[in-house]
Amino acid sequence: DVEGAGPDSAKVELLVLRNLFDGCTKLRMLDVKIGEKTASPGWKGKSSMRAYWRLVADNFTNSACEGYRLAGFNGAPGSLTSKDPLLDFGGGTEANKKKANRIMYSIMTGAEMLEHFLDMQEYYEALKATGAGRAQDMMTAIEVAEITLHEVVKRLTSLACACRSVDVPQKWVGSSLGLSFDCARPRPRGAVGEAAARQTVQVNLFDWGRSDFNTVRQHYELSQEDQHDRAYFWQNYIGGVDRLAWEVVRTYWHRFCNAGAWAPTFEVLVYDFDSITGDDFLGKQDLQLRPTGGPRTVELATTSGALDCVSRAAQLTYSVEHCTLPAGARLKESWRITMHKAVGLPIADEIARKSDPYLVVKATSADGRFCFRQRSSVKVGCLDPVWEETFDLAIAAAPSQLQELLRGAAGAVGHPRSSSSSLPSSSMSNSMGGLFSTASASSAGPAPAQPPARFPVAGAGRDEESVSEWVTYLNTVAGSSAGHARSRGGSPMAGWGVAAKPLSDPLGMLSAGFSAMFGVSPKK
Repeated sequence: DVEGAGPDSAKVELLVLRNLFDGCTKLRMLDVKIGEKTASPGWKGKSSMRAYWRLVADNFTNSACEGYRLAGFNGAPGSLTSKDPLLDFGGGTEANKKKANRIMYSIMTGAEMLEHFLDMQEYYEALKATGAGRAQDMMTAIEVAEITLHEVVKRLTSLACACRSVDVPQKWVGSSLGLSFDCARPRPRGAVGEAAARQTVQVNLFDWGRSDFNTVRQHYELSQEDQHDRAYFWQNYIGGVDRLAWEVVRTYWHRFCNAGAWAPTFEVLVYDFDSITGDDFLGKQDLQLRPTGGPRTVELATTSGALDCVSRAAQLTYSVEHCTLPAGARLKESWRITMHKAVGLPIADEIARKSDPYLVVKATSADGRFCFRQRSSVKVGCLDPVWEETFDLAIAAAPSQLQELLRGAAGAVGHPRSSSSSLPSSSMSNSMGGLFSTASASSAGPAPAQPPARFPVAGAGRDEESVSEWVTYLNTVAGSSAGHARSRGGSPMAGWGVAAKPLSDPLGMLSAGFSAMFGVSPKK
């Protein structure tokens, strides 16, 4: 009701949009474009030429690899903002930097994207600013990171199952999924602090400019070709959500499911950042995972040959602290590693006589099942970089909390097909020629399913096998047909009776792809 409105006042429909930045100290948000194909010629005002260029450009991004790509990053950490893609070009205008950043984002893998998403350096700084007395009553950065990713896992898994609950395939072309949380507000310990941390976590669908909500009756009235088209794009959309959810679950598994010990040593590698070519290796050292009682300095094993070292030996200063968390916390303990600085690093750029170093911290659990990897910020033009950045290795209080979470998140969705459809399932199935298989309704519910027991380390070469297990699990718990399964290596049309149409003229694709990405018209 509107204040002052009379009985004869006209009704006004309002669309209220939520401001995701509201109430956040610093919102960190990933804008993830979902789908292997993010354009459709002639769809919602998209011209055939522009759509073709976009489809070609998709093949040069993570969309073609994992079914989604990073389109934007609000509140990015220093580990990402310090990676200037135009660094080796001497910089550039703000407009060019934005274009270069978009390209850099678009080729990021899900593992890289989530690594930056969980960079908690700003939380460490905010915690220090509260003072030593209050900091004792606050959750540590690793605890907030665990709660954040736990909530993202729950919501993404529910979304993946919910996508299987629709009665007919949708066409949501180029729509995005936003993953966000407040990365710089210290939270008090206890149930109130955990609830406040979870409340800032958002998994939102947005960017609906070229999306269409398809109902059962509308789908029934479409031509066979249009039904195939909806099935094709919905298959791509589900595949992208599935793969993103799997990547988030894998990240949670490796970072927060180790209830045992970490290996007695961890590895620190130092690289020189290059925006054009591959990053140059500058040095490494295996360090003991035990309390140092303060900063400790060790020599780096550096490269030789092409890279010259300055007169003094390259050294690295670090410290390790073991933290026991309070009883009842979601994590039992953690190892806090602080990388302070390095001196005397090798020169990677012989012309400019400089390096642009950053470091990577790697650790493996004692049983080899879990792996941690996190990078620091880049220090441009510096042979004696000072980082003062902290990394935490978590030890879980309960080893089974991920499996329990997945069962709960997937089971909350329920059966996929509603009995309230405006068309009988038999009529719908017949009218679509088997395009959209309906799940048989059973009072017993879907067959019991177990989440995957473990997830491979990124880069280990077993991703596709694990993704297949994950999709099978989602199909089972959601009561969906196996036709929804999507493998990166197979045709996205599998199970829908739609033949994939490969793009022809690879040279034309490259030319048009270059144009779409860099805004330059192709020349014959």
